[in-house]
Amino acid sequence: MNDYSENARTEYVSLREEINRSDKTCTLVMGFLFSVTGALATVYLSESVDQRYPQIFLLIVSMVWFFGFWYFTEKRFVIVRIAAYIRNHIENIEDGLGWQQYSYLCSKQKRYRRVISFDPYHLELAVCTIFIIGLSALQLLIIENGYLIWFLAASWIISLIYLSFLTQALNIYGNPQEFEL
Repeated sequence: MNDYSENARTEYVSLREEINRSDKTCTLVMGFLFSVTGALATVYLSESVDQRYPQIFLLIVSMVWFFGFWYFTEKRFVIVRIAAYIRNHIENIEDGLGWQQYSYLCSKQKRYRRVISFDPYHLELAVCTIFIIGLSALQLLIIENGYLIWFLAASWIISLIYLSFLTQALNIYGNPQEFEL
């Protein structure tokens, strides 16, 4: 094996490890988001907290999930960029490496995900959408005080920004196995 081949294989292994770390990070972030949401709900529902203004709690939880969405998006785009790089710049020149090429061909032939067509990023976005948009809608139902209307406005501004970013991310992300650099 020549030096170029050894370097390509080392880079391949390193990049596959980065994909694995990014995927694990997304799993940890999802657990963190649920834990923070549960902790905030516990604090809010405790007797020591004034529960007259649930909009504050809902706005904070929406913001937490919004930042979670940003993190998911960044990590998932790291994964698809690395996968595309491996497919186009390493596997094409190095014999014996071919997972990303295989994944690409399966996707092109509509054989990659036969039962559930969503990948982890789509599922993460679905959960973020439920929390961000759902909590904003819930605020409409519970608004009591006119002077707290700015919490509702802030929540809906976050929701509209989220929908804008979500649309852009989904358009770019598309089918991750077919992502092109």
